[in-house]
Amino acid sequence: LGFGDFGKGVTVGVLDLGDDVDGLCALEGTVAVILAAPTPVPVRQRFTLAHELGHALARDDQGLRIDVDIENPGRDGSEQRANAFAAAFLMPAGLLEERVGSTQPGRDLVAELAIDLGVSPSALAHRMERLGMIDGMTCARLGDMTHKQAQQLTGRVAEWGARQARAMEERPPPRLAAALYAAYVEGRTTLRPYARLLGADVDELRASLEGGER
Repeated sequence: LGFGDFGKGVTVGVLDLGDDVDGLCALEGTVAVILAAPTPVPVRQRFTLAHELGHALARDDQGLRIDVDIENPGRDGSEQRANAFAAAFLMPAGLLEERVGSTQPGRDLVAELAIDLGVSPSALAHRMERLGMIDGMTCARLGDMTHKQAQQLTGRVAEWGARQARAMEERPPPRLAAALYAAYVEGRTTLRPYARLLGADVDELRASLEGGER
């Protein structure tokens, strides 16, 4: 992804980050790496990635930033800002105004929008309330819908099942993988960082790479 002053782009991946870690963002000059944890809840993963992108664009930290629970930012201003960015990024005001118009949205429309945008009906309802598109009572009424109910209302259960399977897959960031492999080949590092990124046994990977050269 190309954003802001990250001349070399933002590289994105999905990796097991350890217990209770939703995501992390690492910044170095004009390079940013964003990672999210595998999860059976695609809406959480999408929000995590958008949240970490918010940190990157704000340059909240130079180096590594780890987010344990993005849904409970506490009183940390940078966390609240990153959550606000994620909501605006995933649920753009212009798109919502275009899809909703001047009418009061019903459950069918909210369900369709939640599936299209990959967000929870609750998050969508609160976003529309903040934009002044619906009042508090309507937000409460629409926001109690579960994502399962949204899938059923729209007839898109199978589609969402495929998204869940995808969200549970580990996907190492390709640019970072390429950089680590190049560093190994050029003798600037050992094979261990590359193997760890891939989740591979370092000895088996070395045997495979060296065997392929014969």
